[in-house]
Amino acid sequence: MLFAHDTEISLAAAVQLVNTAEEPDTLATVADLDAHYADYGYTGRHDRTRAELDEVRALRPRLRTLLTSTRDEAVDIVNAMLAEARALPSSRGTTAGTGTCTPSTPTGRSWSASSSRPRWR
Repeated sequence: MLFAHDTEISLAAAVQLVNTAEEPDTLATVADLDAHYADYGYTGRHDRTRAELDEVRALRPRLRTLLTSTRDEAVDIVNAMLAEARALPSSRGTTAGTGTCTPSTPTGRSWSASSSRPRWR
C-alpha cells in the first residue's frame, strides 16, 4: 500500500514511539522525547515537561494495540479515540472484508474510503 510522504513519517513515528517501550525503555527523559520529536520533524506544541513525557509514555500501550489490531478492531479503537477527543468524523461502520468504511461528517453526510490493512513488523 502506498502512503503520502507525511503519512509515512507519521506512521514511522508512531511505530518508533511504541517501540520505545521495549526493554530497555528509551523514552525515559524529557530529552528523549525532545529527540523523538526532532527525529520526526514534529512542529506542534511541546511543553518539555515531565507531565508531557508521562502523557506520551501512557499512550504507548494503546497505540501498540491499535498498530497490531485487525482492520475491524482498528475501526473500534479509532472511533473510541475520536469520541474521547470529541473529534469528527467517526466511522459508522464497515463493510466486512472490503476495507470500506463510511464515516459521518459534521454535516451528517457520509463518504467512503477503501484501503488494505498495512503490515506492521
